[in-house]
Amino acid sequence: MNCKAILFDLDGTLIDTSELIFRSFAHALDTVLHTSIPREELLWTFGRPLERIMDTLGGEQAPELLAAFRDYSISHETEITLYPHVVDTMTQLRAMGIKTAIVTSRIYASTMRDLEILHVDPALFDVIITPEATVEHKPHPAPALKALELLGIAPEDALMIGDSVHDLMCGRDAGCKTAFVQYSMQPKEDLLACNPNYSFASLAELVTWVTN
Repeated sequence: MNCKAILFDLDGTLIDTSELIFRSFAHALDTVLHTSIPREELLWTFGRPLERIMDTLGGEQAPELLAAFRDYSISHETEITLYPHVVDTMTQLRAMGIKTAIVTSRIYASTMRDLEILHVDPALFDVIITPEATVEHKPHPAPALKALELLGIAPEDALMIGDSVHDLMCGRDAGCKTAFVQYSMQPKEDLLACNPNYSFASLAELVTWVTN
């Protein structure tokens, strides 16, 4: 593949936020709705904008549910970690002339705050696409298409990599090649059902893959 750009999901791909997301859901559901949902039943939420998730889960109480989730998440956000090789991989890809982008369902302020907490320079990415940038969101292809438009790259020259079916569907329907990270928490059979082109055990593998 003649790869000129790689689009990265954020949560579950570059940043390990899964445990905090689960605990934030548990807190919000218990505090607002006085209920709980098993973790495996929350996996469908990965890769989707938080506001839409809360509309589905909370109905008329969605604003309160969203506020409770965010309050807990923000107060514990220093517990998140960066997956291995993120900074080194981005640095090497850019040195090789590969354009990089974040395509996330996380709002801009939250995205930038977590990059700051983890000491990741946003300049490592040519483009950062958050829900504010498009009307439609993952799994719709609009976020990936917006990133490609700003990068000036054709879909067939790009790879989109993520940890959820929503990432894979977004990239696939935008015309990109797609890949999933093998450390995804989503069932592998669900990811494979999206017919991804590749999978990677580590982000560091991307450097070798680009050169082959």
